[in-house]
Amino acid sequence: MTTPVVAVQTWRTILMATVCSGSFVLAGCDDKSGGEGGDSGTEAGEGEGEGEGEGEGEGEGEGEGEGEGEGEGEGEGEGAAPFTGTVTYVSEFNGRSCDLTIALTGDTPASSSCPDCSFFYEVTGEVTADSSSADCRVDPFMTFFDPTGARDAMLLGYTYYSYYDSYYSPYTGGAYISTASGNAFAAAGVAAEPVWDYLYVNGEYTYSSYFGYYSGPIVNDYSTWSFDGTDFTWSYDFYDSDFTYEYFEGDNCGSTSGEDVERLADQYVSGTEDLPCVEDDESVDVWEFYAEAGDTVVVSVDTISDATAFDAFAWINSPDGCVIDFSDDAVACTHPPPSFECPSSQFIPSASGTHQVVVKAFATCADEAIGEYVVKVDASTDPGLTLLEDDALESADGAYTLTVQVSGTITP
Repeated sequence: MTTPVVAVQTWRTILMATVCSGSFVLAGCDDKSGGEGGDSGTEAGEGEGEGEGEGEGEGEGEGEGEGEGEGEGEGEGEGAAPFTGTVTYVSEFNGRSCDLTIALTGDTPASSSCPDCSFFYEVTGEVTADSSSADCRVDPFMTFFDPTGARDAMLLGYTYYSYYDSYYSPYTGGAYISTASGNAFAAAGVAAEPVWDYLYVNGEYTYSSYFGYYSGPIVNDYSTWSFDGTDFTWSYDFYDSDFTYEYFEGDNCGSTSGEDVERLADQYVSGTEDLPCVEDDESVDVWEFYAEAGDTVVVSVDTISDATAFDAFAWINSPDGCVIDFSDDAVACTHPPPSFECPSSQFIPSASGTHQVVVKAFATCADEAIGEYVVKVDASTDPGLTLLEDDALESADGAYTLTVQVSGTITP
């Protein structure tokens, strides 16, 4: 087999590719990924084994006691959360500010496992203090908390071990703290895999390419971590003086679950809207619509006249803020623009709720000023198409700061 060429500076991309695939190999969930690395994670595996053994032993002993002993044992076990923690989250961008404190509690997930993790919990967050601006947008992967309630669960895990897969030689001695959403994309009737985000990595990497052998450290530039077996702290301190903030593009939560389809939807049609057709214009229209989990949904953007036809681009965001599909030039428009075609996406929602379709104009227009269009949706129920934002700014550049402090305690 020929070894693929990999640039040295792409280790972040390697990590994110693994994250976005929904596998948890970097955090030791071999049962999820089916990958290699079975003899790695010794330290983490031993740590978890000891914790489980103590917990089970105490529970059984108290449970086997007579009368009062049994009642007291059950009461104490149910009252004490295995994990408690606190998050402080502060961000600032062009007047959009977040400043909140979140209390976390956690228990062992019922449907996921991480045999190589020192700890692994499904966590629940509750805001205890909030002085954010009204347009604050909290990153759930940085806070272990989803204020929209759209994600099924937030998962928190930590492991220390070596990682190996078929293309890259070991990342050795890596310490990884990871968080995940339990509501990743999945087809109807198929259980969703978690989507993992790696918050801290500290280790070594080695790999080969056509041009030679490489090795070196991999560490987070903005992150710190400590864990003594009971208490942990994690911090993230980021600043960028020229940051591009995407207002309406959802998170990259893994491979998109939608796909371009070569037909225009025609069941439900919005009212006519328009967008500026000017070079480098950053305006977008944002529509909301409702979709049922398991339904087959088609969303198209179509032109309405030869005089105002234009090259449209669109993407769909799920209720939990993840991009379902980007679509461009999927199908012939009813009224063809000077060049290119119209966007049309088909997808099966993994969760019922309010979705978004964001429409943007590229400057290939019959009219030099505006492009007119309608949004079309095929679905089993009326999606209730509603224009949320009209000619809104897609993104902005400016100074961005983000400071996150997390502390937690593992109860034996």
